[in-house]
Amino acid sequence: MKANSYKEWASDFPKFGEFWYAIYDNFLPQEAFDDLEHYLGGNTDFPWFFSKGISGPDPDETEGVYWATTVYDTARTAERNEWNPLVTNLKPFYPLLARMNVASMLRIKTNHYQKTYKNEIQIHGPHVDYKFEHRGALFFLTDCNAPTFLEDGTAVQSKKNRMMFFNSARAHSSSAPTDAMYRQTINFNFFPNGTYNFLNPDNPDTKSIKLTASENVTWKDGDKFDWERSLP
Repeated sequence: MKANSYKEWASDFPKFGEFWYAIYDNFLPQEAFDDLEHYLGGNTDFPWFFSKGISGPDPDETEGVYWATTVYDTARTAERNEWNPLVTNLKPFYPLLARMNVASMLRIKTNHYQKTYKNEIQIHGPHVDYKFEHRGALFFLTDCNAPTFLEDGTAVQSKKNRMMFFNSARAHSSSAPTDAMYRQTINFNFFPNGTYNFLNPDNPDTKSIKLTASENVTWKDGDKFDWERSLP
């Protein structure tokens, strides 16, 4: 799939809720980010699972394999714990969760996309995470040239310690890099706690996190714009 045709391709997908996104850089303190990057980066006890097929349908997706782990999923059956028992160390995820405004988590999933050896990045087929409106968050662990593509054609660049909140019930796509051995992300699907904050209002550490970019999001408190509040 070519970047210049992505918007047309994604426009045919179902739309649940409004399109929006908000991006924060330097989301975690450096030590917390380093711990999480190390934990998912190999040679640890974190389990990665091979998956044939990434998303689609995309007739050009010839390298459609990746590694992924569902850490938490409410869709698990009653006989199975919502938390994946094979993920035995959850502590590296705690700083992320502590900064997010979450009332009810649907899913936490880690993604590992291998480098493509083509002459350009490989854009995977568009998809929606769930067919109902909810809030998504995508945390980036890798500096590379493989963006996340959004429905309107926006390419959100892969940058270490970047967090993007967005409506993941609208079409979006991952991609595979040419300039790094792999690209890793963590995907969250959840419902917020009833306020308009993206960030946890009860965590004082979130006061230092600054907005980098946004689209179709209004921040307003009376006549004063307040960058800690959001109304998607």
